Amino acid sequence: MSPDEALRRLHISGRRYTVSTEGQYPFAAVLSCSDSRVVPELIFDCAPGELFVVRTAGNTADAIAIGSLEFAVTVLGVPLILVLGHTHCGAVEAKASGSPYGSFMAAVMAEVRPCADENILHTIFKLEKSPVLSGLVGEGKLIIAGAKFTLETGCVTFVS
Repeated sequence: MSPDEALRRLHISGRRYTVSTEGQYPFAAVLSCSDSRVVPELIFDCAPGELFVVRTAGNTADAIAIGSLEFAVTVLGVPLILVLGHTHCGAVEAKASGSPYGSFMAAVMAEVRPCADENILHTIFKLEKSPVLSGLVGEGKLIIAGAKFTLETGCVTFVS
């Protein structure tokens, strides 16, 4: 498929939703991998506006991702952050195998851990270093949890 064909496809396909123009009120924020097979709204059967989704390669938590999640919890009042990893993650597998990667991917590799569960827990640890997020966790106003999506089965397993 050419780049022009891909752009044309976005213009003509997909479901159209009517969403409120009066604001957004998601009940959870999900920090997910940017893998095109891992779509939190579909995995959790949610409509537009129900989840505040941040997607990065390997569900890594850099300053922009953490800032986005801080926005979700402080401005939108989201009470739950879920770090969603998955099986067969390209970033995790690249880290585990030591595959060569480009200069921008090196920043992702510095954060990714070589197994999905370990990677999820490492990301949660990084989120808990945020004074904003940890403060809300301490006040009982926020939970930060982890889960793994298994591509083969479509099942979600919570990680602790």
